[in-house]
Amino acid sequence: SPFVLPTKTIEISSSVRSENSFIPSYSLNEYALCLSAGIGHEMEFSVRSAYYTQRKEALGTKTRDIDDVEVNFKWNFSKLPENNGGLIPAVSLIAGAVIPAKNRDLITSSVDHWAAKAGISIGSEVPWKEHVIGIYADAFLTVQDKAQVATRDDYYQADGGILFPISKSRNLQLMVEYTAVSGK
Repeated sequence: SPFVLPTKTIEISSSVRSENSFIPSYSLNEYALCLSAGIGHEMEFSVRSAYYTQRKEALGTKTRDIDDVEVNFKWNFSKLPENNGGLIPAVSLIAGAVIPAKNRDLITSSVDHWAAKAGISIGSEVPWKEHVIGIYADAFLTVQDKAQVATRDDYYQADGGILFPISKSRNLQLMVEYTAVSGK
Protein backbone atom coordinates (compact mmCIF):
# COMPACT_ATOMS: atom_id res chain seq x y z
CA SER A 1 0.00 0.00 0.00
CA PRO A 2 1.15 3.62 -0.41
CA PHE A 3 0.77 4.44 3.28
CA VAL A 4 3.84 4.88 5.50
CA LEU A 5 4.46 4.84 9.23
CA PRO A 6 4.84 8.13 11.09
CA THR A 7 8.40 9.26 11.84
CA LYS A 8 10.08 7.40 14.74
CA THR A 9 7.45 4.65 14.69
CA ILE A 10 8.43 0.98 14.55
CA GLU A 11 6.05 -1.82 13.57
CA ILE A 12 6.62 -5.56 13.72
CA SER A 13 4.27 -7.71 11.66
CA SER A 14 4.01 -11.41 11.02
CA SER A 15 2.12 -13.58 8.58
CA VAL A 16 1.54 -17.23 7.78
CA ARG A 17 0.92 -18.60 4.29
CA SER A 18 0.26 -22.19 3.31
CA GLU A 19 0.38 -23.69 -0.18
CA ASN A 20 -0.63 -27.22 -1.15
CA SER A 21 -0.19 -28.81 -4.58
CA PHE A 22 -1.46 -32.12 -5.93
CA ILE A 23 0.70 -32.19 -9.08
CA PRO A 24 3.57 -32.12 -8.22
CA SER A 25 2.69 -33.30 -4.73
CA TYR A 26 4.09 -30.92 -2.10
CA SER A 27 3.12 -28.54 0.66
CA LEU A 28 4.90 -25.28 1.47
CA ASN A 29 4.41 -23.18 4.61
CA GLU A 30 5.82 -19.68 5.08
CA TYR A 31 6.18 -17.94 8.45
CA ALA A 32 7.20 -14.35 7.67
CA LEU A 33 8.39 -11.52 9.90
CA CYS A 34 8.69 -7.87 8.85
CA LEU A 35 10.20 -4.93 10.71
CA SER A 36 9.17 -1.47 9.42
CA ALA A 37 10.19 1.98 10.61
CA GLY A 38 9.04 5.50 9.78
CA ILE A 39 12.36 7.23 9.05
CA GLY A 40 11.44 10.72 7.95
CA HIS A 41 8.80 12.91 6.42
CA GLU A 42 6.51 10.41 4.63
CA MET A 43 9.29 7.78 4.29
CA GLU A 44 9.53 4.20 5.51
CA PHE A 45 12.22 1.51 5.63
CA SER A 46 11.45 -2.20 6.05
CA VAL A 47 13.27 -5.52 6.36
CA ARG A 48 11.46 -8.84 5.74
CA SER A 49 12.37 -12.51 5.78
CA ALA A 50 10.62 -15.82 6.35
CA TYR A 51 11.10 -19.34 7.62
CA TYR A 52 9.86 -22.08 5.27
CA THR A 53 8.93 -25.72 5.63
CA GLN A 54 8.41 -27.84 2.54
CA ARG A 55 7.14 -31.42 2.41
CA LYS A 56 7.47 -33.46 -0.80
CA GLU A 57 5.02 -36.32 -0.41
CA ALA A 58 6.35 -38.41 -3.32
CA LEU A 59 9.87 -38.40 -1.87
CA GLY A 60 8.85 -38.44 1.78
CA THR A 61 11.15 -35.49 2.51
CA LYS A 62 10.75 -32.38 4.61
CA THR A 63 12.98 -29.35 4.15
CA ARG A 64 13.29 -26.32 6.43
CA ASP A 65 15.07 -23.11 5.49
CA ILE A 66 15.34 -19.37 5.99
CA ASP A 67 14.22 -17.25 3.02
CA ASP A 68 16.04 -14.34 1.44
CA VAL A 69 16.15 -10.97 3.20
CA GLU A 70 14.17 -8.24 1.44
CA VAL A 71 14.96 -4.57 2.13
CA ASN A 72 12.54 -1.85 0.96
CA PHE A 73 12.31 1.93 0.97
CA LYS A 74 8.97 3.69 0.44
CA TRP A 75 8.32 7.40 -0.14
CA ASN A 76 4.75 8.67 -0.01
CA PHE A 77 4.98 11.78 -2.21
CA SER A 78 1.22 12.28 -2.55
CA LYS A 79 -0.64 11.95 0.76
CA LEU A 80 -4.26 10.99 1.10
CA PRO A 81 -6.30 14.20 1.48
CA GLU A 82 -8.42 14.47 4.64
CA ASN A 83 -12.13 13.60 4.31
CA ASN A 84 -12.13 13.09 0.55
CA GLY A 85 -14.37 10.00 0.68
CA GLY A 86 -11.75 7.84 -1.03
CA LEU A 87 -11.87 9.75 -4.32
CA ILE A 88 -8.24 10.97 -4.46
CA PRO A 89 -5.65 8.25 -3.75
CA ALA A 90 -2.30 8.42 -1.99
CA VAL A 91 0.72 7.57 -4.18
CA SER A 92 4.13 6.17 -3.19
CA LEU A 93 7.34 5.13 -4.93
CA ILE A 94 9.00 1.94 -3.70
CA ALA A 95 12.57 0.67 -4.22
CA GLY A 96 13.92 -2.59 -2.88
CA ALA A 97 16.70 -5.15 -2.92
CA VAL A 98 16.94 -8.85 -2.08
CA ILE A 99 19.91 -10.40 -0.30
CA PRO A 100 19.93 -14.15 -0.93
CA ALA A 101 19.98 -16.82 1.76
CA LYS A 102 22.79 -19.34 1.57
CA ASN A 103 20.64 -22.43 0.94
CA ARG A 104 18.64 -22.75 -2.30
CA ASP A 105 16.81 -26.04 -1.68
CA LEU A 106 13.27 -24.69 -1.59
CA ILE A 107 10.98 -23.79 -4.52
CA THR A 108 10.37 -20.27 -3.27
CA SER A 109 10.66 -17.27 -5.59
CA SER A 110 14.21 -16.50 -4.53
CA VAL A 111 17.37 -15.25 -6.15
CA ASP A 112 20.84 -16.73 -6.40
CA HIS A 113 22.97 -13.58 -6.13
CA TRP A 114 20.91 -10.37 -6.05
CA ALA A 115 17.65 -8.74 -7.06
CA ALA A 116 16.34 -5.19 -7.24
CA LYS A 117 12.83 -3.83 -7.69
CA ALA A 118 11.16 -0.50 -8.33
CA GLY A 119 7.48 0.26 -8.27
CA ILE A 120 4.56 2.49 -7.58
CA SER A 121 1.68 2.05 -5.15
CA ILE A 122 -1.69 3.80 -5.05
CA GLY A 123 -4.39 3.45 -2.45
CA SER A 124 -7.30 5.04 -0.70
CA GLU A 125 -9.50 4.68 2.35
CA VAL A 126 -13.26 4.45 1.93
CA PRO A 127 -15.38 5.29 4.99
CA TRP A 128 -17.97 2.67 5.97
CA LYS A 129 -20.09 3.30 9.09
CA GLU A 130 -17.55 3.72 11.92
CA HIS A 131 -14.90 1.75 9.98
CA VAL A 132 -12.56 2.41 7.07
CA ILE A 133 -11.98 0.01 4.16
CA GLY A 134 -8.55 0.25 2.53
CA ILE A 135 -8.12 -0.30 -1.22
CA TYR A 136 -4.71 -0.43 -2.94
CA ALA A 137 -2.85 -1.44 -6.10
CA ASP A 138 0.91 -1.90 -6.61
CA ALA A 139 3.00 -2.44 -9.74
CA PHE A 140 6.68 -3.49 -9.73
CA LEU A 141 9.51 -4.26 -12.12
CA THR A 142 12.02 -6.73 -10.67
CA VAL A 143 15.41 -7.65 -12.12
CA GLN A 144 17.66 -10.36 -10.73
CA ASP A 145 21.00 -12.02 -11.32
CA LYS A 146 21.60 -10.16 -14.61
CA ALA A 147 25.22 -11.41 -14.86
CA GLN A 148 24.22 -15.08 -14.45
CA VAL A 149 22.96 -16.65 -17.68
CA ALA A 150 21.15 -19.55 -15.96
CA THR A 151 19.29 -17.48 -13.35
CA ARG A 152 18.90 -13.98 -14.79
CA ASP A 153 15.36 -12.75 -14.91
CA ASP A 154 13.23 -9.64 -15.12
CA TYR A 155 9.50 -9.63 -14.58
CA TYR A 156 6.52 -7.47 -13.74
CA GLN A 157 4.24 -7.93 -10.76
CA ALA A 158 0.89 -6.29 -10.04
CA ASP A 159 -0.97 -6.58 -6.73
CA GLY A 160 -4.39 -5.39 -5.76
CA GLY A 161 -6.11 -5.69 -2.44
CA ILE A 162 -8.83 -4.70 -0.03
CA LEU A 163 -8.36 -4.36 3.73
CA PHE A 164 -11.49 -5.02 5.79
CA PRO A 165 -11.82 -4.10 9.46
CA ILE A 166 -12.92 -7.01 11.66
CA SER A 167 -12.84 -5.34 15.08
CA LYS A 168 -14.31 -2.13 16.45
CA SER A 169 -10.98 -0.91 17.82
CA ARG A 170 -9.34 -1.24 14.33
CA ASN A 171 -6.57 -3.51 15.63
CA LEU A 172 -7.64 -6.58 13.62
CA GLN A 173 -8.03 -6.54 9.86
CA LEU A 174 -8.61 -9.04 7.07
CA MET A 175 -6.68 -8.54 3.85
CA VAL A 176 -7.76 -10.02 0.51
CA GLU A 177 -5.09 -9.69 -2.17
CA TYR A 178 -4.63 -10.77 -5.78
CA THR A 179 -1.19 -10.96 -7.41
CA ALA A 180 -0.36 -11.34 -11.11
CA VAL A 181 3.18 -11.97 -12.36
CA SER A 182 4.25 -11.61 -15.99
CA GLY A 183 7.53 -12.63 -17.58
CA LYS A 184 8.75 -15.03 -14.89
